[in-house]
Amino acid sequence: MCSSPGHTDRPDRAVSLDDGAAHDHDHALWTRRDFLAASGLLAAGATVTLGGTPVRAMGHAPLLHALSSVENDRVLVLVQLKGGNDGLNSVVPVRDDLYYRARPTLSLSRAQTRPLDPDFGLNGHLDALMRYWERDRMAIVQSVGYPSPNLSHFVSTDTWLTGEIRDATPLQDTTTGWLGRLNDALYPPSGPFPDAPPAVQVGTRLPLLGAGLETNLMMSLKDAQAVDTLAERGILYDPDAVPEGSYGPVLSYLRSVANLSERYVAPVQAAAQAASTGEGYPSTTFADNLAVVARLIKGRLGAKTYVVSLGNFDTHGNQLERHTRLCTELAEGVHAFFGDLERSGDAKRVVLMTFSEFGRRVYENGSGGTDHGEASVVFLLGGDETVGGGLYGEPPDLTGENVPYQEDFRSLYGILLRDWLGVQSDIVASGTSDSAALTGLIQTPFSTTPSRSADALAAVYPNPATSRVVVEINLAQRQVVRLDVVDLRGRVVHTAAERTIEPGLHRVPMMWGRLAAGVYTVRLRTSAGTSSRTVSVIR
Repeated sequence: MCSSPGHTDRPDRAVSLDDGAAHDHDHALWTRRDFLAASGLLAAGATVTLGGTPVRAMGHAPLLHALSSVENDRVLVLVQLKGGNDGLNSVVPVRDDLYYRARPTLSLSRAQTRPLDPDFGLNGHLDALMRYWERDRMAIVQSVGYPSPNLSHFVSTDTWLTGEIRDATPLQDTTTGWLGRLNDALYPPSGPFPDAPPAVQVGTRLPLLGAGLETNLMMSLKDAQAVDTLAERGILYDPDAVPEGSYGPVLSYLRSVANLSERYVAPVQAAAQAASTGEGYPSTTFADNLAVVARLIKGRLGAKTYVVSLGNFDTHGNQLERHTRLCTELAEGVHAFFGDLERSGDAKRVVLMTFSEFGRRVYENGSGGTDHGEASVVFLLGGDETVGGGLYGEPPDLTGENVPYQEDFRSLYGILLRDWLGVQSDIVASGTSDSAALTGLIQTPFSTTPSRSADALAAVYPNPATSRVVVEINLAQRQVVRLDVVDLRGRVVHTAAERTIEPGLHRVPMMWGRLAAGVYTVRLRTSAGTSSRTVSVIR
């Protein structure tokens, strides 16, 4: 029987015979995966090797430079609604009689929703999101899925994580995640690694999502406490907090090795120290994880993507109570997240997208719940002039047992990659094209044409450094600039340049032989303002 949290071993559970075996198998694997991940035995996100050989020194990636030259500081935050969110009870078809006939006890009346348009209402427990709808900052895409859907949690989740339609069993060794392929494009395996993690997941374990051809550049942070520990002590795992007995020294040693292997500890520590945890978050694990993401965004870590999860949306029974609680937790957490970013002025840099492996059946089952379905809804939210608010996609077709997909999720990925992140690359699986129904989803499409209109500290490499680094500066006009090295206490420990420099791209070598090991900030001051990059010095 299902051993996942939120399930009970009731003989009357409502899982169809067609799905039951896959359902139990999935949750058995969930338990095994959770154990491996909690034990540190599943892929260590930021631990990078290449064919068993230690990684090369980090440096400057050509595509990253192309992106930085256009001042691309945009961020994509992915929220996984784990277990299969019920789209029909999230965005309710309040004028569709088929919905009310199919769900005599689970349906939500018009009075229990907030009006989106004459035909649809937002679940009233998502009310905290309405301010974004009213300000045209929330888009809702309906009937999102993929062809020939698989109703296994694992296969369908892996489909969303890889961006590939797969009929075979999940966890194939050759599979790459779509974020992994994005990171491969930004930082090719044949080139140097980035000086900060391009992707970060907080409080969740999705190693497949960040898997590239040869490396996984996604950093995994267990929870908010891990970030606090990292900010204070510069480590992820406390080697002293181990139980007494024969296993204590072994666990302490393993934690020490894990700390050494985490390549991106220094830049994450610097970003966490540069910003504080925002106020107004509810007391939930989901909100705590979003607060960590906001803190790293405000601290200018430089990651392009962040991932958090909320579950369990696998509502086979007692759905009204469980889905109500989850909707409230989702909406209040996201509301606090954007409130935090609005106060810091960073909301305009961020788009958040929800996704779930599948939706639920049209008809309720005999246990006050719904079974695994097909298409569902996707929410996108952002700051001003980011997301084009409104309903997108085709309304759900309720004439059958399942809501059929009408918008391919890979089209959503393609739009976010091209129009939001500014990446022109075949990251998602071929064979998909933009849907006319999604036109205008991103309000300010990103242009990949390089611009020289602003001053920028384009790159600092290698990173980590030993005795020498190169700083790349791009100037829009002739002016006096100052280039400083600042320690974590904010003290200037070295001034590399304070002179007039001509416009254009310049490479300034800096000798760091006298600096102690640690984390430093390279800071460029021009007439346009200040920009900075974090660098680690190792000895």
